Amino acid sequence: MRRRISRRLATLIDWTWIAVECALLLAWKAGEVQGAGNVLAAWIVITGVLGIGMFLPATQFAEHERPLPYAYGWKAIRFLGVALAVALLWYGHGLLALMQLLGEAGVQAFRKREQRAMGARVLHRHEPGAMRAPRLRITTARALAADEIDSTP
Repeated sequence: MRRRISRRLATLIDWTWIAVECALLLAWKAGEVQGAGNVLAAWIVITGVLGIGMFLPATQFAEHERPLPYAYGWKAIRFLGVALAVALLWYGHGLLALMQLLGEAGVQAFRKREQRAMGARVLHRHEPGAMRAPRLRITTARALAADEIDSTP
């Protein structure tokens, strides 16, 4: 069984990823470092192509594996990704903005599809979209059992 990454590691990766993208954009436009712009452009094109690939039909997910965990603050990460695309569009880089949005949307679609394919209805309680399993309290379960016993002839 392959071990999945922890939520803390997913958080570290996602926040580092968006921080590097924002730092490269800042160095490119505010610091006028052209090398940062080249690296950012290549980075966004690669992630955009991978994002497009994530829209393709998924491979079969193993039943014993859990879906990829969402990072802590994943909504803020998605917001920063969209804000980065808006900033790129503002500076006149529409194709890069489109690739950034495709990368963000592809990751989100992949995670949703993975959870759906695995039938992950009950997820970790902190994950977004998690449905809690119906629980009966012990006292309620005892009361139901007592009613069943009393109602039988």
